[in-house]
Amino acid sequence: MNKRKLILLIVFAILCSFVISILFSKLEKHTEIKRDNYLKQEKEEEQKIVNSDTVFPVLTLKRNKLSIYQGDEINYKVFIKEASDNLEGDMVSSVNYNEIDTNQVGTYVVEYSLSDSAGNTVTADLEIIVRPKIQFSGLD
Repeated sequence: MNKRKLILLIVFAILCSFVISILFSKLEKHTEIKRDNYLKQEKEEEQKIVNSDTVFPVLTLKRNKLSIYQGDEINYKVFIKEASDNLEGDMVSSVNYNEIDTNQVGTYVVEYSLSDSAGNTVTADLEIIVRPKIQFSGLD
């Protein structure tokens, strides 16, 4: 192989690697732009859903009043009859509520609340009357 052909071959190899690196760079940039556009579009779609969701979730309790005795324990979740949203489906696990001190006699309100992803919030109240525990003595 003569010197001239060798030089041409080296120049050709250098040019090929240069062209390939430019092509990969452009491909990488194109892929990055496509990814960014996809993420932007996905975010816009999510925002449309949030902005268009004007339907409030449904939160229904099995009852609205309860009497218990002093010191009784309460399982607050058992009073939830339905907690759902038209877009998010079953939302029982997303229901929030305050707890009361059942050691104190009195009338209390437990407020249950439920919010969907769009921020639509509903509440339901359960009134709890804590009565004194009846003590029996002298029955021996």
